[in-house]
Amino acid sequence: MNINAAFVGGGNMGGALIRGLIARGLSPQQISVGEAHQQRRIALADELGVHVTADNREAVASADVVVLAVKPQDMAGTVQALADVFAQRQPLVLSIAAGIRVADIVSWCGPGVAVVRAMPNRPALNSAGATAMFAPASLSDAHRGLAADVLGAVGTTEAALRSFDSANLRGIVAAAISAAADRSRELAQAFGKKKQP
Repeated sequence: MNINAAFVGGGNMGGALIRGLIARGLSPQQISVGEAHQQRRIALADELGVHVTADNREAVASADVVVLAVKPQDMAGTVQALADVFAQRQPLVLSIAAGIRVADIVSWCGPGVAVVRAMPNRPALNSAGATAMFAPASLSDAHRGLAADVLGAVGTTEAALRSFDSANLRGIVAAAISAAADRSRELAQAFGKKKQP
């Protein structure tokens, strides 16, 4: 994977995705993190060797993909402050914030910015997650593939055919968990075969 990735928010899930991308071969020098909390910035830089900054605009300035990993209540203001940078750079914007619709993110980003919404589950913190991902029909295959590659760094990814809502989210997550369980069984079987004399 040869991309420049930026994370706006370096909390637990953002950190898990960063670790997963590095484990898959993305150089820490190609990852930038905008994080408001100084202690978290120091911890990420020390542990992972990524570029950290308190300035989100600096973090996303050269990104091909931007992962939005901030609290839902902070999303609108955070994204609106980056809209002019997104307009110039046109990165893929990948939101992992709960409860924020793609249409809202698109309106905050401005026209022409590709947006994907995803919902990783807690096992993603240990690279064993099942992530439901929604991409609008207008999104290019290249952007879909990039989103799946980034999310795949922490487990399996299941594409949703329509945006998440209370009526279909349960089914989407169930499908993603089923895919993760299948993969876990495969890995356990492979591990068992290696252990045999």
